[in-house]
Amino acid sequence: MELASLPFLIGQTVLTAGGVEQAPMHVQVLTHIVCFFIVFWILKRFAFGPILEVIDERRERIQSDLQQAEELRKKADADHRALEERLSHIEEEARARMQELIAEGRRVAESIQESARRESAEMIQKAQKNIEYETEKAREVIKKDIINMTIEATEHLLKQRLDDAGHRQLIGDFLARIERN
Repeated sequence: MELASLPFLIGQTVLTAGGVEQAPMHVQVLTHIVCFFIVFWILKRFAFGPILEVIDERRERIQSDLQQAEELRKKADADHRALEERLSHIEEEARARMQELIAEGRRVAESIQESARRESAEMIQKAQKNIEYETEKAREVIKKDIINMTIEATEHLLKQRLDDAGHRQLIGDFLARIERN
């Protein structure tokens, strides 16, 4: 058999020794099916394995990333709740501290008032003692003045001779002077 007499299939055309002719439809379909299975077998043998491995690796990496993202979201939610709780505790502590400071301020104010009361009472006591001292001093001065006036009056009487009415008048004046002082 000669090579020139055999038909040679290329795509949808048949090469023959006489020229190029269109292949029948069933030959074209059969050729396509055979080519498809050959390409499929080659792809399955050499390409699908690595492609599927890459796809599987990517799927695992995406799942891992999604799990990490979910864990991070859960951790962020937990941190957020913890921070909110801490913030509420801080606010409560601040209110409690403020109340303590207010109470301490009141205690200090009361202490200052009590100290001022004690000091004023002490000052009043000192003033009363001072008044008593000054009163006693004034009595002593008055007593000395009375003694001096009595001596003066006696000297004056001794210098003058008076009758009974004059003595009474002099003693009356003296007593009036004492009452005025």
